[in-house]
Amino acid sequence: MKVANSGSFISEKKYYSKKYLNDECNSREFLNSISYTVALNELLQIRKTLCYQEKAPYTPVMFEIMVQRLKDYYRGNFLLQLWSIEGKKHYEKVFKFDIVSWNIQRDYLIFMQDPREEPQQWIYIVCFKKEFSVIKVKNFVTDPSFTYIGISQQLLHLANQRTIKIVDVQRDFGSEKEIKIEPKSDQIVTFEITGGCKLHGFFENRFSCDDTYIMCYIETLDNQIDYSRLYNWERSNIVNPAVEFYQYREVVKRDLSGDPIQKITQIIKSDDFQYGLALRSSGKVDIYWNYTLTQTPDDSNFTSLFMKQNKQDGMKMISLDVKWDSRIGVDIANESSYTDKLWAKISEQQIKQYLKLYGAFTLINTTFLVAYNNIVSTFDVIKKLWLDHYIQDETIVDLLRNQRDATSDDYIVGVLLQSGKIVPLESTNIDGINIWKQSDVGILNVGKGIKKIVSDWRDISSHYIQTENDGNVKVMGYQNCTIRELTGDVKVEPYEYMARFLSLDPTEDIAMLNTYEGKIRVFKNETNHANECKVTPSIEIKIEAAYQIQKRVHTIVLNKAREFLFLFDEENVYIVNRKDGQMTVVKDMNITSLQLIDGNFIYSMTNDCPTKNLTSGFYFYDLNQLIEKAEESFNFKLKGALVGHNNLIDYYRQDERIAYMTDYEEIKIVPILHRNTINLFVMQKRKNYVGYSRVKDKLIALDKNNVLTTWNITTGKVVGQTKLKSQVVSPEYKIFKCDESDIIYQSGWYQPYVLLINLSEVVQNVDEKAFFGDRFYTSLPNNTTVSSVEPKDFRSFKIIQIVSETEVAEKMTFVHPQYKYGSYQRIYFSEDLQYMLERLDNQRVLLYKQIQTGTPGLVSWSLIRRLKQFPMDLAQTTYANYLFSPDLQYYLDFDKSENVFLIRRSLDQTTKCQIPKGIMNPQTEEPIKIGKRFRWVNSNVIKIINSEGIEKIINIENGFKDINQDTVPMIELKDFENENYHYYFEPVNIPVQDTEKRLIRKFQAYNSAVYLDQIVDKEQLYETIFQVDFTSDNYRERVVVDMSFTFIHWKLAELLANPLLKLKLKRFGLQDIRQTTLNIFPKGNTVLHYSYKQLNNIRKLFDIISTYNDTLEEGAVKHEIPFIQNFKGVSPLHLCIYDNNYKSAEIFLQKLSNTPLDSHSRAIVDILHKFVENGIPSLGSYLDNRMIQTQQLINRGQRRGAILYKDDLEYAVSSCELWPDIDNVDKLLFSNDPRESEVKLEFLDMPKIHSYNEVSGDEFFKALADSNDIELFSYRSIQSVIDYKWPLAREYTIKVLFIPFIFYQLTFLIYSNVFCGQFQFGEDKYSDSWWIGHNVLAALLYLFSIYFLSNEIRQFYVTGIDYLSSVWNYSDILPPILIIVVVSLKLNTYYNEDYEPNNFIYTVHSVATLLMWIKLLYFLRIFRSTGYLVRTLTDVIYDMKVFLLILFIVYFGFGEAFLRLSEKSDPEMQFIQNYAYCWVYAFRLSIGDNATDTFDDTIQPVTLWIIWVIAGILTNIVMLNLLISIISESFAKINEKSKEANYQERARIISENGYLIPRYIKNSQDDFDKYIIVANEVIDTQDEEKNALKTQVKALDDKINEFKDQMTKQQDSLEAKLNSLLE
Repeated sequence: MKVANSGSFISEKKYYSKKYLNDECNSREFLNSISYTVALNELLQIRKTLCYQEKAPYTPVMFEIMVQRLKDYYRGNFLLQLWSIEGKKHYEKVFKFDIVSWNIQRDYLIFMQDPREEPQQWIYIVCFKKEFSVIKVKNFVTDPSFTYIGISQQLLHLANQRTIKIVDVQRDFGSEKEIKIEPKSDQIVTFEITGGCKLHGFFENRFSCDDTYIMCYIETLDNQIDYSRLYNWERSNIVNPAVEFYQYREVVKRDLSGDPIQKITQIIKSDDFQYGLALRSSGKVDIYWNYTLTQTPDDSNFTSLFMKQNKQDGMKMISLDVKWDSRIGVDIANESSYTDKLWAKISEQQIKQYLKLYGAFTLINTTFLVAYNNIVSTFDVIKKLWLDHYIQDETIVDLLRNQRDATSDDYIVGVLLQSGKIVPLESTNIDGINIWKQSDVGILNVGKGIKKIVSDWRDISSHYIQTENDGNVKVMGYQNCTIRELTGDVKVEPYEYMARFLSLDPTEDIAMLNTYEGKIRVFKNETNHANECKVTPSIEIKIEAAYQIQKRVHTIVLNKAREFLFLFDEENVYIVNRKDGQMTVVKDMNITSLQLIDGNFIYSMTNDCPTKNLTSGFYFYDLNQLIEKAEESFNFKLKGALVGHNNLIDYYRQDERIAYMTDYEEIKIVPILHRNTINLFVMQKRKNYVGYSRVKDKLIALDKNNVLTTWNITTGKVVGQTKLKSQVVSPEYKIFKCDESDIIYQSGWYQPYVLLINLSEVVQNVDEKAFFGDRFYTSLPNNTTVSSVEPKDFRSFKIIQIVSETEVAEKMTFVHPQYKYGSYQRIYFSEDLQYMLERLDNQRVLLYKQIQTGTPGLVSWSLIRRLKQFPMDLAQTTYANYLFSPDLQYYLDFDKSENVFLIRRSLDQTTKCQIPKGIMNPQTEEPIKIGKRFRWVNSNVIKIINSEGIEKIINIENGFKDINQDTVPMIELKDFENENYHYYFEPVNIPVQDTEKRLIRKFQAYNSAVYLDQIVDKEQLYETIFQVDFTSDNYRERVVVDMSFTFIHWKLAELLANPLLKLKLKRFGLQDIRQTTLNIFPKGNTVLHYSYKQLNNIRKLFDIISTYNDTLEEGAVKHEIPFIQNFKGVSPLHLCIYDNNYKSAEIFLQKLSNTPLDSHSRAIVDILHKFVENGIPSLGSYLDNRMIQTQQLINRGQRRGAILYKDDLEYAVSSCELWPDIDNVDKLLFSNDPRESEVKLEFLDMPKIHSYNEVSGDEFFKALADSNDIELFSYRSIQSVIDYKWPLAREYTIKVLFIPFIFYQLTFLIYSNVFCGQFQFGEDKYSDSWWIGHNVLAALLYLFSIYFLSNEIRQFYVTGIDYLSSVWNYSDILPPILIIVVVSLKLNTYYNEDYEPNNFIYTVHSVATLLMWIKLLYFLRIFRSTGYLVRTLTDVIYDMKVFLLILFIVYFGFGEAFLRLSEKSDPEMQFIQNYAYCWVYAFRLSIGDNATDTFDDTIQPVTLWIIWVIAGILTNIVMLNLLISIISESFAKINEKSKEANYQERARIISENGYLIPRYIKNSQDDFDKYIIVANEVIDTQDEEKNALKTQVKALDDKINEFKDQMTKQQDSLEAKLNSLLE
């Protein structure tokens, strides 16, 4: 990296490293990242305040001066100021050292200076009623512990904890402003505090002000405060003073000592209720209310008392609310995290209604100017340092931005002084630093008596100043460094006053308001011929009931539609309907100052509003919402701020920034927060820059002064600046363009390359004949060629490239003709700069190749070919060279004779390939319109979008195979008809103010990046979320950062997600909700990601949008809520599933079911199986609703066709792209049968689930196979997916399993029945041919068994442990194992004559035989006629499980009862031999096998017969009939759903046997990125709809009849009861 020159600084190194993009992803961090801070605490820091009485008339503030320059000016380090509640400063004194102590009372400020301040220590008494004259009392006590001071009845009290000294300071000032008193010892009253009590200071309440006592804090022996009154009855008696204490409230003694008070703080409300805290040395705090100790659980304001407390989880700040009139304590306290900054702000809250330290500020380029007292300080916003301080002779009233003249870009700041003088300051840049000095334009004067200052909102450079002297009212205009009196223009009427006027009309600046007559006169600024300010009347508005406006209006706003007028005073907002003049009052808004942005939005400084539970701060309001909601409108607090008298807020249109004062420590500069654009801070006008380059999250710009400036795109802040050592851009070089409208190198298409031309020097002595070559040839003698006479000049060109933040490369220079300015000449270069294309008028298109000249950097261009029959009509649709591939090797052409699009080779114009008409079909659309939707990605890949908004990326080298596709959401199709439009290069220009349309475009871009370009890398996705927009004002305005979100909507999304707030959507306007839903926040989250837990909000969001869509005209673009996956691949539905929040998931599915095609399916397909597994009820209807038609399919359906039916289906099903070639669709779904009918084609908008190559499909079918919801298979969407996958699953199940199994079964059958049963080998068995046959069958059984075992092992490998969950898998894996065991043991028996097999082998053989026949049932599931019967068998067994348990219990019960009677009988008479046989006997009894011959000879025949009869009735009659009924019911249920049962069996086979299909067969399906497409006859569809409607009507009729029956029964019952009562 090259080293920057002095004055430069280098950018941050990491990309996308901001906190709000990573771990701390929230709107608060975003606001912090995009804000600039002006550090006021580096000028003056508040060290202490003294304000303990609410609404006291005055308060003092002590500042520490932080800047040496100011210390030198003030000649001190500390500054004491006294401010009134009106926000005026009345007294000021500078100190070298902090004061020792101070106190304030109603009429006095008393403070004691440090002894080092002067040779003698003085006590100052500032007398408010004596015009703030000062009494200086020499300190009459040498003991430094005497620090408590107070005054009452002009008696000065000075004390320590044990002794009080009193001096009479009553004096007559006369004409003097300061008098000195040096008390003598005989003038001092001394009073000792006895009894072990201690004094902690003096204070004053409302009653002591007018009485003869002063209030004291007295600490008692038990370490509590005794609030006492100190009286001095005889002020002249010095020797025996009559000084006494009187207790103010009763003090209750407590059992405590040795824990002295360290600090006391209190507040006294305006009703004289007192709230106090006393901190003891142990750290414990005593709480006082109304001067009485209430609790024992450190600064204050007038809403709360605050304490710091150490806890296990860190330091906490506890605020005790003092709104309660009768209680105070920790039970009503609020706890929050402690920070030093928050603690320091507590005292600032007390004084915000007094202190107005900073009177004005403004921003000029990178310099922020702040005015306070008589000083203007300048701050470099980027370098974060104070530059200089400019001291004036008097107090500064305001800072007035001004231009030197109407055309100048240079601003001058007019410093308006109290006397009316305007002192101009201007800046000079020295080594990258703006140095300000007094301008040479001269000092102006508007006159004394300044009453009101109003500045325009355009650029704050026109100012209107109303003055009043001796009743003479004037209005002065200050503009372009000149002053003009406007009194004659305005003609101020009686009862009228000036107010700021804001509207979208940039010329309307001021209004004169007359509330007495209910009239507003608005004036326009119309600069006169001398560039002076001149105003003319614009509109006059009448107001009904203007008497309701009680306070002075500071701002009047006319909304964007100019239908409503808003009048703001410091309390209320008055909304006036211009049609009828009627006024609505919105009370207690407390907006003290504001800025209007985009005609409908205001940013305001708002004071505390207890009635609305609002705290002071920086707020945002939507005027339309105020009109609609009035009192219910949402008060959107953007950031906390003190406000009070500190209501400064400015809007700087050039930088699109708002500055506001947060507190006395800092000013914040923020972008426009409701827009999704950020202007790059201090970016100059477009004409001042040569080129741009984006490197991830950085934008680097090269200006004409050879300075490289780097901005962070994610914040809009300047992060680096470098002055190039060598001059790359000289004044004679300009950006090449052939006319004023040429935007080729003004746009971002070819950045970072820029083509420059030397316009100041023509290259001489160019051999034109050699340059033009054949173009200079003519066959006619004495004929002058066109090339020789065509107006042109040979000039020097060069291409430069911004390489990095510190380096610019000069890629090449060359000499080339520039044709007459305004003629058609466009020059383009290949991406490797090896080829150049030039387009000239008269259809001339020339292709050049670069030739090295031997001089480094200097090249020439050799003409390769003049392209003939070039499609100039296509080329001229945009300035971009979109027809050519980036390397200029290929171009798009249209063959009119063949009516096809072609790809041609540029070098020889031969045809490379023809573009299929399924992609670009000039028969259905005009070729130019198709071309406007085409672009090259690289030399092998193109991108195109069709007229429905479906976009594709296509590989032209692979038979035009689709790489990816997606549907562009919310696309405005009518834009395709715009002549000056190209979808990819010149889209419709959207103003920065149109946030909603810009958010839609960002949604489209993000959707394409994720689904079309398949971007998953975080940094690349952020490049889509944050883009650089060059299009402003047709590529002439400053570039801006275009984001997919706004701060306002991000904060709103967080509020909606907060369950504690319970925010209601009805408080927001429709536009707010629409825009909020469109936001894609960092990390790819949307408002649905934030609110997925809030069921009501989800439902209402979708309902509001649905209602809005219903109101749109036909053909209008429907609003969509982005439903996407975030950077982690998680959609809102994923969050619901992960959180087991199935209610929200159900709502999402219901609301998503009617959204447009491809709006969300790819975001949820990977969890679709979860909905099946968790039994989400609406899944089936949701999927059916996702059967969607595109216009292309509708058009094809209207052409009729003969559907190609397969497999006895009533429809045709296949897969294709969302934008298919209709000819291919015909081949897939239609036959050549002449019997055609009207058809309906539909897509199933759910990708992947039909593909054998997709995990999502496998998981979905696994879930279907295991589902208990048979109704799910009645939905045609589910059926179509199964029918699509079934043929291949069936084919390979039959090929790989069923056919081999038939041979396997036959082999085993022969082996078992011939060689293990009927046939016996002879003596010499080895010579017998039967023995050979035996061995052959045994070998075949081994082979078959190994084959089937290998299949099962493969399946186990694919499915894992889930393999064991299917009962059919046991019938698959056990037979081959058992057969291997049987055959092995049989062979061992034959070959080893000594081996005696265990009889258990016959059991194994038997079980193997049974399982082989059961396995045959498995294969019967393949066939439609038997599949549901097999399903019936399994379901009946499953449904019998509970009954069989009961039946077995009955069997065991009766069996054991019979066993007890049998075992005690004679052995010959026992009919049950053991416990096992007792169960068998009970079972035989239940099926009618009655063995009762020995009953009469048993030990208890009577008992036995009784049990036998009961058992016979219960088992043979009751239980078996009950079993039959259960089986019948199960069969009826399955039989009724036989179709659905068949589909589920097929789904199971597909799930189980998908692994059998070879990979190459799966790949040959080519359905990876395709969708299911279904063709139905329209009549069938209509019949289905009719049948469904009939079913619904019948169900409704049944419910009505049922309801009637219930009502009849209730009526009969009521009548019966009534009759009985009457009887």
